[in-house]
Amino acid sequence: MESNMGAADIMRKSGQRLLTADRIGIGLVIIGLAANRLSIFTLGLLGLGIFGPPLLRELGLLKDDDDYTRRAMHRAGFHTMILIVALLTANRILANYADSLPAAWGHHGLFFDLEFLVQLSLVVFTVSYVVQYLGPRQGVARVFAGLGLFTALQVVGWLFMGSATSSDSLMVSLTTLLIGAVFGGLAVLVAKKPRIGGGVLLALFALALVGLGFEITGFDSVPEHAKDQGIFWAYVMSLIWAFVFFGFPGYALFKNPAD
Repeated sequence: MESNMGAADIMRKSGQRLLTADRIGIGLVIIGLAANRLSIFTLGLLGLGIFGPPLLRELGLLKDDDDYTRRAMHRAGFHTMILIVALLTANRILANYADSLPAAWGHHGLFFDLEFLVQLSLVVFTVSYVVQYLGPRQGVARVFAGLGLFTALQVVGWLFMGSATSSDSLMVSLTTLLIGAVFGGLAVLVAKKPRIGGGVLLALFALALVGLGFEITGFDSVPEHAKDQGIFWAYVMSLIWAFVFFGFPGYALFKNPAD
């Protein structure tokens, strides 16, 4: 958060809520996430829920914001632009030197694919906006509460579609619920002990960095067909997700635990 906030901004940091249009947008996002597979329809719901309210405000059709909201929204858009443009630039550079890349990277030409970039832009904008608007303490807690709800909705979707009845699927469902419970626990920890919560998130990011780093450095032993399927880049993209969900929120909390 910026250090030169006005008095009105500082007062709003205590107990503020997201604007009604943003809460409606989040509802659309939850509906989209409830789908078992990310189809064009559900992706459209996600995009509408996340970018719909800001776009309406920019067009002057929705006039429910103020300087505080606009600053958070614009900074979230700036963060999203920086990351997506950086990855698109990396795609272009990698494509130009594809023939000279290490064999372990695979020559499939996928690198950071379009679906990943679209999903990343939606998530980064949402996380950045919520954390800035509500402050790191409330914002990160809401993000992890949302992640817990998302994982629970995944299991509900599997049960509804009858795809969680086999023993293997049941184990996956239970594991997913356990992950959701961990996210919920992190939300509670962040809300009550933000500095400790920030330290835990940074530690989780470090573990992901080390674990995935070992996987990447040992990639020469991976079968050729796995390389052709883009597994190397799946590891790299997992590192980016780890930064978005653990690294950035952990840093924000550790830097401003009282906000």
